[in-house]
Amino acid sequence: MLRGLRDLSLVLGSRVAILLLTIGNQSCLAWFLGPAERGSFAVCIVYATVLSLIFTFGCPLSSLYFIASKKYSLSDGVANMLLYGGTGCLLAVAVGRSLLATSWPFFQKAPHSSFELALLATVTLFFETMFLRLIPAIGDFVGHTVLSLGNATLLVTLTFVGTKMLGWGVNGALGAVILTGGVTIVTILWYMKRRHGLRRGHASLEQLGPMLHYGLRSYAGNVTNQMNLQVGTVLLAIFASKEEIGFFAVAVQLAARVFIIPDALSMVLLQRVAIDRQGRKDLVAQCSRLVFQVCGVLLFLVIVCATPFVRIVLSPAFLPAVPLVRILAIGVLVRCVSKALTPYLTQTNHPGIVSAGVAVGTVCNFVLLWLLFPILRLPGAAWAMTLGFLISSAILASAFSRASGIPHGELWRYKRSDWAGLMAQMRRLWAAS
Repeated sequence: MLRGLRDLSLVLGSRVAILLLTIGNQSCLAWFLGPAERGSFAVCIVYATVLSLIFTFGCPLSSLYFIASKKYSLSDGVANMLLYGGTGCLLAVAVGRSLLATSWPFFQKAPHSSFELALLATVTLFFETMFLRLIPAIGDFVGHTVLSLGNATLLVTLTFVGTKMLGWGVNGALGAVILTGGVTIVTILWYMKRRHGLRRGHASLEQLGPMLHYGLRSYAGNVTNQMNLQVGTVLLAIFASKEEIGFFAVAVQLAARVFIIPDALSMVLLQRVAIDRQGRKDLVAQCSRLVFQVCGVLLFLVIVCATPFVRIVLSPAFLPAVPLVRILAIGVLVRCVSKALTPYLTQTNHPGIVSAGVAVGTVCNFVLLWLLFPILRLPGAAWAMTLGFLISSAILASAFSRASGIPHGELWRYKRSDWAGLMAQMRRLWAAS
């Protein structure tokens, strides 16, 4: 457990530093683009993200599972991942380019040139994210820390250059995303070659078959998990103004920053769950309880400090986003808990359960937003996302309880030993440092 705590401290520390850099990037986007162009940028990023999600057919979770569990060597796993994900990205770009020729209202929220850049970002964003997640999946948390910090620093620097110094607006911000992704991908490949002996692996149909099978089983969950955050922007791009999209995007980004806690925890749990036949169910349950308490405190601080934070860091023009943050905080809290449970389900070969649970929540989010936005406008969109999180989290918690055999009452019962054990390990870690 001591090693796990050390890894978690390292990942979480890097995530906090990255959070500060991300806030700096969001500040650049807010001050130098304004609500309308910030909305256009959000639409373009959502377009790129959704395309890669839909057409890579579960590649992210599948690749991480087969490499982290050591079913495939790193070299062969990366080769198959590049073929699997690369084919999906090319298909995504082809479909995305054909969609640009339509008269869909979505494409009126940003210049045509910005959507063209978004198509290129589809590829760089996908592989940048994949490789950054792969490093901790193979147990290299120090490398992940350094590479992630470099990635975040480069992004905020290039965003400042593109939006403020060059004055290129939305295209400058998208250019920063593309360049950062390209540099990060090349750097990580070089690092894995030097540090982990990455060689030119062999992609084969024999290996791609199981990866594709796993990927398709996790496909719905992977898509809908991300779409829970994106579906609001997609629908708002049809019905709302660019300014409203900008307010909603900022609110989601601010509330969702708390996800650094369960995301960091998932990185540490991923490999440990994958290589344990029982999936470390008691450890996962304990972590979910701790996540609920820690994220609850953080979200309370977000709610209290939202107004001065937005006024100072994001500019007074974005103050209409504050009420949305307070609504979204409820859903984000329960989603944090369910994110802490998913490593057990995905790494014990139950990706279909995650897919079904998250898919139901996303559909509810979509339907509720469609119904509530015309009546309540942006607060309706925030409530729709929150209710979608509540529904999907309830389903995932029930699935974890059934799969692990841990009753609901035991899963959510606060135990003094949770914190006592954690504090004891922290004292040992401090003494060893």
